[in-house]
Amino acid sequence: ALPRRAQDQVPVNRPFDSRAWRATAVGIAAAATLWMGAGFVLGVNPDEEEYRSAIPSTLLAARALAHGGFAFWTSDVALGVPQPFAQSLWMHPLMPLLAVLSVPVWVTLFYVVHLLLAAAGTWALARRLGASSLSTSMAVATFVMASPAQNYALTDFWPTVWLVYATVPLLLLALLTLLAAESPRPRLKAACGVGLTAGLIGANGHQGNLIVYIVPILAFLAMHARAVVRDWPWWLLAAIVAVLVAAPTIPHLAVEA
Repeated sequence: ALPRRAQDQVPVNRPFDSRAWRATAVGIAAAATLWMGAGFVLGVNPDEEEYRSAIPSTLLAARALAHGGFAFWTSDVALGVPQPFAQSLWMHPLMPLLAVLSVPVWVTLFYVVHLLLAAAGTWALARRLGASSLSTSMAVATFVMASPAQNYALTDFWPTVWLVYATVPLLLLALLTLLAAESPRPRLKAACGVGLTAGLIGANGHQGNLIVYIVPILAFLAMHARAVVRDWPWWLLAAIVAVLVAAPTIPHLAVEA
């Protein structure tokens, strides 16, 4: 067998990674993303479930921030803001824009941003796993146009669920990067990536998704227990970052539970 460095230098015949196929792959991924986005950019979602919970509480938070305040909501006051057991996007990075944008424009921007994150995250994840450019484009098209994506974005108005679905590819990419990192700087970047993506999901995503995604992620990490134990300081850093990002929602969830 060749030494590892020599193996890395052996040319691999990958016909679907030629320049023409790469351009085709990018076109396929872009077309699928644009087609999916047209559904909520040009159309109107008939549902209004989280318009009654997540959006009002996020709007109030944005208006409070615009006036120099920072509102923490609790169900101990009246009927609760947001409503008891309801989700909110008040910790989302796009939240401040709701003070200057109309609700429909902000909601469309929110969905578009997370659609692009889903497409980019899936592309980067598939390429990291060694998929050809054409296979990667198929992965992107499949993910952004899958039944759950159409349900969360086009059938039901569930922005807090759409956020989780669209962010998971980036979280998985960060997990794989941290598992494979062999020096401090890549490990630091990957640990922060894991913490930030997990924290974003924890702070803004629908908490019912914790059961859906956390169990398989923990099972995946259990299969790499040796690497996790070996690099435990970096995994601890990732956990600390995630908890700090999601910390403002933890008291609210404890009260609601």
